[in-house]
Amino acid sequence: MKIDTLIFRENFKKIIETTLSDFFNDLYGNKYYINFNRKLLKSHKSNSIQSWYCNPLINSIFVKTVDKDVFKSINGEYYFNPVRPWRSFLQKIYLFLSQSRLLRTLMSTYKLEISPKIENPESKLIIGGNKKLRLIDIKNKEVFVILKNGFNKKYIERDKYIRNNFTHLPLPEIIKQGKANFWYSEQYISGVPPNRLKNSSLKIIKKAILDIRKLNSLSKTEIDVGSYLKKLTSKINELTKSIPLIDSLLKTELNLIINILSAELMKVKKNKIYISQCHGDFHQGNVITNGDKYWILDWENSIINEMGYDLFIYLIDSRTDLGFSKKFISLINFDFDITKKHMVKYWPELIDKNSTFKREYLLFFLLEEIHFYLDELNNKLFQKDPFALKIRLYEFKIILNKLNLAK
Repeated sequence: MKIDTLIFRENFKKIIETTLSDFFNDLYGNKYYINFNRKLLKSHKSNSIQSWYCNPLINSIFVKTVDKDVFKSINGEYYFNPVRPWRSFLQKIYLFLSQSRLLRTLMSTYKLEISPKIENPESKLIIGGNKKLRLIDIKNKEVFVILKNGFNKKYIERDKYIRNNFTHLPLPEIIKQGKANFWYSEQYISGVPPNRLKNSSLKIIKKAILDIRKLNSLSKTEIDVGSYLKKLTSKINELTKSIPLIDSLLKTELNLIINILSAELMKVKKNKIYISQCHGDFHQGNVITNGDKYWILDWENSIINEMGYDLFIYLIDSRTDLGFSKKFISLINFDFDITKKHMVKYWPELIDKNSTFKREYLLFFLLEEIHFYLDELNNKLFQKDPFALKIRLYEFKIILNKLNLAK
């Protein structure tokens, strides 16, 4: 999530100031003054203050004399647009201009002040994130992953759990951990998601899919549909009640969709399904490759879900809002290319006698997606809803209509 969205959703000024202040204090043992404001506002003048510049559109905070190589860690995300390929050329031009020595500060709209000064700032880059900030240090080949102040520590704990229990997964190596358990540093890696290469690296994504399959296999357990439905709807209902950004109209729409899906699943409540540990956000943006090696990133959303959850996210690119209902229907019809059909064969548990996905897994996927978006909204620090849940519910209603389930 880019900084411009974060500024819309939350009090980003307060969050980044307190987060970085606590982090630098824990890392260096000194108290730090941090100030984040629009660049046009009056800045403090002091020899002890270090000025950083923020361009929200490229999700970056850097000093004026930054080493241009630090941007390699983010450029892979913007060089090629897989959803709108025609925009790739424009994005490359913007990246070039916004990172050039002459224009990088002029094209920045915010300023970050740090005191006392950080050593070797030219080799560092601060990147915004949904739940975490990242401080990249290319000189020491290290990335500091910092939980944002006020965010639940479960996101750090989930990452630790995966690292400790599933050592087959290709993850960046941990270098150090903070005393206060809200940050750690890991090996610096540079690469791009497979789908942002001009020639998408099919070999890499196949390997990553097999890693996810092994994760599922090592953790899978069998449960009847009725029992899993009760657990999942209980978690959803609890979130619905506790999130202040969900108004009464949205709650009504949400409950209607949940009730329809639950009623369908209760028809097969005695059927058995497999649940397992899942990545929870397995799209190609969370797979990074340098051509030879690859890594699967961002495990803060890892969760126990039905066994097909990660596979379904990958097959229909469900984290892209555009056309979700149409893409979900393709799951029902088993309508995707030969390569994806081949990958589905790694999950025989999900397939019925008609060589399509078992209906209960698909219906649970919809409920789990509702839970995902509710969990994303479950933070009292949020001031506005970026509308992701509303967009997704609109798509769900289209699906229910197409399946003749809408009431």
